[in-house]
Amino acid sequence: MKLVTRSRIQRVMSAVGRWAFGLLAALALAGVSPVAASALPAVPAWAASSCCTVTVNEPSLPMKITTPGKTASATFHGTAGQRVSAVVTGVVTSDQGCETLTLLDPTGATVTSGSGCGNGNPISIGPVTLAKTGTYTVRFETGNTATGHGSLKVTT
Repeated sequence: MKLVTRSRIQRVMSAVGRWAFGLLAALALAGVSPVAASALPAVPAWAASSCCTVTVNEPSLPMKITTPGKTASATFHGTAGQRVSAVVTGVVTSDQGCETLTLLDPTGATVTSGSGCGNGNPISIGPVTLAKTGTYTVRFETGNTATGHGSLKVTT
């Protein structure tokens, strides 16, 4: 039996929000508007591009942005008092511009962020001491008109 936790509820709500938004968009394209857009919960831009779970101190995870203006995100379980660092290496973007790496706490608030510019340069954040126990998100962003990829590693 799985326990219902706040992070599980947040993941389900995020998935439901993405589904509802996608349905509304499809209906609008078909010329049907059964529900006002304001009736749906706001879905943060980073939620629509979540990727997977990264395990702390395990091998790196590929991060890929295939649509300009989107982000790539991965989650990990953190414990209050734990010190973590994250780095994206092997960064390549279509515009060779600047990228941002952001750590979000279990409530979605920004803990810290870092940026780097140019292909091949790593982007790192931390070490930072986690204030809460729960599911943290690491978000990788390129410029609004760029695609890109790299490898994410989270360590203690």
